[in-house]
Amino acid sequence: MLSRPVACKEDRKALEARYERMKAKQSALVSRIALFNVRVEDNFNAYKATKICEVYNLPSRPFRPYPTPVFNDLTTPTEGSLDVEELVLYFYTHEFGRWRSNRLLLEKQIAVFTVLFNAYDEMKFIDALYDLIEFAQKEGFYDGEMPDTLMGMIDVQKKLIEAI
Repeated sequence: MLSRPVACKEDRKALEARYERMKAKQSALVSRIALFNVRVEDNFNAYKATKICEVYNLPSRPFRPYPTPVFNDLTTPTEGSLDVEELVLYFYTHEFGRWRSNRLLLEKQIAVFTVLFNAYDEMKFIDALYDLIEFAQKEGFYDGEMPDTLMGMIDVQKKLIEAI
């Protein structure tokens, strides 16, 4: 794609301001990814330490952080090059958002299993199931109503496990 040359000083300043805003958004995304990777790794290690996988003979996978995106450093930004970089940023932002939602759903599932594994407390179990289903509704993993029975909640949980 060809870009038109920057005609005047005001156009150049607007382009530079756009570039700086994009760089700030890129930096914020990289920070969000790094912070969330630390959270996921901490939860992964805590879950692994409970030995739930061994007790219930569940598959155990190695921790895999979300990869940190690498963005181009534009020495002389043009409208076309900024359009491309903003599209790349949009892609990474939305892809990370989907990955993050999946990991948070898994985190909610682990909370349910942890209540079962530690000392079973029916109210804590119901609360954990409620949090799981409420999150699944909010994030679009489940579009049904909140069940009004414990067995109904467990049925929804089973469906969500299959979706992970």
